[in-house]
Amino acid sequence: MDRETSRFIAIALTESEWQALRAVKPNPTAWLKQEIDRTLEESGYSPANRDEEDSTSFRATI
Repeated sequence: MDRETSRFIAIALTESEWQALRAVKPNPTAWLKQEIDRTLEESGYSPANRDEEDSTSFRATI
């Protein structure tokens, strides 16, 4: 699986929201990535399919 990053997600949080999130999820970035992976897995979107589709999409958009 190619781990090259091609997308970014930005979420605006106040400092108090960030601190509250860090209190319950010490590594919120890893937690969010795990949630995305779990959601994709539950939908049947496997990493193998993701690589094929990402490669195809990338080539098509060059």
